[in-house]
Amino acid sequence: MSKVKSEMATRCELALMGKVVTCTNDEVQIMTEYIFSAMGKDSTKLVNILENAIQRYCKNEVKFLVCNTVM
Repeated sequence: MSKVKSEMATRCELALMGKVVTCTNDEVQIMTEYIFSAMGKDSTKLVNILENAIQRYCKNEVKFLVCNTVM
């Protein structure tokens, strides 16, 4: 695994633990797909998060990524 992939995987794992990690518009889709696959969900059906959710109504910039557990 390359250094860049390893670093991004580490940031995804931290986000899965509830830690807020930095993220950019270029990374959000890749990181979301990693998180879905780590949770055992099918990431192949995942839509483009940036276009369909984050930037749906205006030009938002992604700065952070975090996961929360809802009980």
